Amino acid sequence: MWIGILLSVIGNVIINAGMNAMKHAHNINQDQHSKEPIKHFASIPWWWFGILGIGGGEVGNLIAYGYAPAAIVTPIGAVGVLTNVLITTFILKEHISVLNMVGMLGVLGGIVLAVFYAPNSDTIFTSEGFWSDVISSKQGIIYIVIFVVAAVIMIIVNKYFGSFSVIVPVFTSSIFGSLTILSAKTFSSLLTKAISYGFDYYFLSPVPYLAFLLMLVSCVVAMAFINTAMIKFGNSKVVPTYYAFFTTLSVLSVGLVFREFDCFRGAQDAGLFAAGVFLAILGVSLVQIHSCPADNKVAPDSGDKDGEKAVECGKEVEDRPRGSRPPPIRTPSSGSARAAGGET
Repeated sequence: MWIGILLSVIGNVIINAGMNAMKHAHNINQDQHSKEPIKHFASIPWWWFGILGIGGGEVGNLIAYGYAPAAIVTPIGAVGVLTNVLITTFILKEHISVLNMVGMLGVLGGIVLAVFYAPNSDTIFTSEGFWSDVISSKQGIIYIVIFVVAAVIMIIVNKYFGSFSVIVPVFTSSIFGSLTILSAKTFSSLLTKAISYGFDYYFLSPVPYLAFLLMLVSCVVAMAFINTAMIKFGNSKVVPTYYAFFTTLSVLSVGLVFREFDCFRGAQDAGLFAAGVFLAILGVSLVQIHSCPADNKVAPDSGDKDGEKAVECGKEVEDRPRGSRPPPIRTPSSGSARAAGGET
């Protein structure tokens, strides 16, 4: 199990670096005045660095699913957000607030609870019995129905309301992300067993190949919706929202389909595991909160660039280049004195 945990930690650190590279590509590709993309993002090297980083990190997660329950691997994704804070604080010298530090402790505490109180399960199925044991089971049918209905509804909603709220594209992405996790868990479990017991028994069936194909397709669709969210909203909104939805839906989906929740040692362990997942989600939200430094200015959101609206203590002000001083503020006393002077 610890091999899976280590692979997941490394993978999620790389994924976070990839997401930041993708966001940087969108930032430098945005026109300062129209706020529209200058060219297609696929022509920007930074975007491809991001894709490769996310893909490489997901490979680590993919292998991790063969050694640890998905209920453990998925919450560990918060490590990437924690890494991002450490990089921006100690390397980029950005300000960190008390809430950010509390969030980091929440992430660490949540991961520890999730790891130690996760269901102690070992997914056991074969390629030949996958259809009867998983797909056509009551749990599998329930997931398929919920997934199809939710995906169709959210794709329609995303078409009309995707520009108004970060929740819409991110939740749509998380729905397809849950299918990615299920497919990755299936493929990785069969691959791990094939390495141990022989490929002849596990890879003669089309099941592992279909699972791998479904994993790729669902991942591409999920990333398309995340791209939409990153273009229209800042990372401070996308990251915590995505982590909350993706973690929740993935844990519930895997727990339902592979019946990992049946392996809890008791109600207390189930409650502590749920508390750990919630604590990690809350910690990610606190980590992403921007704070006001001592000079009453905060850095613009990750989606802002030179010439866009600057932010002062969470409040947008007029357009001005980054680094320029704000205009002087007229106080009531100075205004009244000037008025008095004009009358005399």
